[in-house]
Amino acid sequence: MDHNIISTNDLPLILNTLRSTQGSQFCPFRLFEFYNKNSKTSSTYWNIHHQSETYTTQSVKTDIVARNVFQDRLDTSSMPALKLFLRKYQNQCDTIVISFSKKFPSALDILSIGRTNVDQYIFVSSKAKLVQNLFKALPPKRIKYVLGIILSPKTIQEVTDFPKLVANNRVSLDGDILKITAVHIPPLVNMRNNQLIGGMMYKLYSGAAKNFNFTFNVSPGLEGTGRVLSNGTWVGMVGDLMYHRFDLSATMRVTPSRYGLIDIAAFLWNDALIFITSLPQRRVPWAAIFQPFSLFLWFLVLVALGAMTLSLFFAMIITALVNTQHKPTQAVIVNVMSLINEHSIEYAYSSVITTIRICLDQTAKIQRGTKILVMTWLLSVLVLGTCYKDKLFAALTFPESEDVPRTVEELHARTDYKVIFHYWKSSHFTQFNISERQMHRDLVKRFILEPSIAKCMLTAVFEPKTVCVGTRSLMKLTLASNATLISAFEPACFSDSIFLNDPLYISVGLQRRSIYLEDISKIASMFRDGGFVDYWGQQEFMTYKAKGKNWINSDPTGYVYQKLKQLINDYIAITKPLRISNFYVIFGIYFLGILCAAVFFVLEIY
Repeated sequence: MDHNIISTNDLPLILNTLRSTQGSQFCPFRLFEFYNKNSKTSSTYWNIHHQSETYTTQSVKTDIVARNVFQDRLDTSSMPALKLFLRKYQNQCDTIVISFSKKFPSALDILSIGRTNVDQYIFVSSKAKLVQNLFKALPPKRIKYVLGIILSPKTIQEVTDFPKLVANNRVSLDGDILKITAVHIPPLVNMRNNQLIGGMMYKLYSGAAKNFNFTFNVSPGLEGTGRVLSNGTWVGMVGDLMYHRFDLSATMRVTPSRYGLIDIAAFLWNDALIFITSLPQRRVPWAAIFQPFSLFLWFLVLVALGAMTLSLFFAMIITALVNTQHKPTQAVIVNVMSLINEHSIEYAYSSVITTIRICLDQTAKIQRGTKILVMTWLLSVLVLGTCYKDKLFAALTFPESEDVPRTVEELHARTDYKVIFHYWKSSHFTQFNISERQMHRDLVKRFILEPSIAKCMLTAVFEPKTVCVGTRSLMKLTLASNATLISAFEPACFSDSIFLNDPLYISVGLQRRSIYLEDISKIASMFRDGGFVDYWGQQEFMTYKAKGKNWINSDPTGYVYQKLKQLINDYIAITKPLRISNFYVIFGIYFLGILCAAVFFVLEIY
């Protein structure tokens, strides 16, 4: 809080001087007169006057009242006035002049007037003791610009400017000691043994403290970033700021529920809620032998196979009748049924074997009268077989990757996936519960809460059909420090943002109407626009990745090392040997053929 106390016998001259120096800041003057209406009941009242453009050598009160547009008396219960309430959403500031003679107003009454973080307050009284006691009674760090004026017959001091910070655009915090509350949120804040030891925000505060003249003390937050209890009380860093226990929070996310309770500095960084899952595997499925053709095409092939078998069967019967009996066509048709009864098994076997042999590229004995049918079938099988072998070779050599969910819509549809949620004291879980989209609320029912981010991520990386939900920055950092065997290899698949219309805007949290809001916003904007925040984030990521790589390589027999090595070999290897699972269908057909042959053999014997 920047304040001075001056003594003068010419208040209008002082106010006119201040008015002329504050033209660039556009802080018009308003007069608030504090007085006791009833000394017995000690009731306090305010008299609010309209602003005056200039101050003459007449008394301030006379000049203001003569020029006012409206005049009203308000007790403390009706503060702030409507006009001041509306002005809190505007960027310009007010210079608020509060005069009192017998008793100074309470600190709460003063804090209810205007905006304590941007407005300029001038306390005027003829009694020096009252002004001095008022300054002592004001809560520390709650009003940014304060000036006390003592009306005295003799001019002790002249003022030519309001506190220098008002007219000076450069940030300077005058050696203030800022109390900061923080929780461990890599890469933003790294804490160890309740001490801030690193992270992007640590570098920001350290750099700002050296350049903008302040120091800071960091204390750990015990209840996370902030949540509201059933009785309406806020805990965590939001509660620390609301109840004025700390000046700043090391980092804070902008959420609708926190709006109006605390202030957030200018936008600093953006994060998002995402999920990760294991890399899509490129494995040859057990049914690869059926993959070249679609189900409908297989149906047509079987229909064509059956039709060709029947055609060969009847062609052989008719040819046999014509060659043996030499009778007219009518007689042939009459004797067909009798010939079928006599040689049905022989002709059926011959037609089936001929059709299948051609399909398998084997030689087949062509019966008389069936050459045209066999040549037609051979040409068809040549085309189908070439296409089938080409597709089968491609499927075995370059198998397609399995489908994995990459959006929240796809994850919602894949009910076969296990959903693990990294749960900690933050607003993320609440965001799912209060979402207007039914899809998000349905996912909550599938959540498996896991407080350990490392366990959540490694489970998603190594186990099939498992996802881990968390913030992008923390998940990338954890993955880098716990699953890096080769720097260029990313062992997981990252999704898009789960809440596309609600990104995680992150900055510095402050008390409501904090006197540091303007300065901290300027500092945040400087470091953000200079590219320092992104640069520090990349530095943190590379540091964690290097440490993680050294840790994993130090134990070649460990579980993580072995799983990562297997994952890398499976994913990077260009060619892979076929496994027994790739021949299940072939062996099944083989044993089915043996079974059928055994059955026919038994039937022939008996």
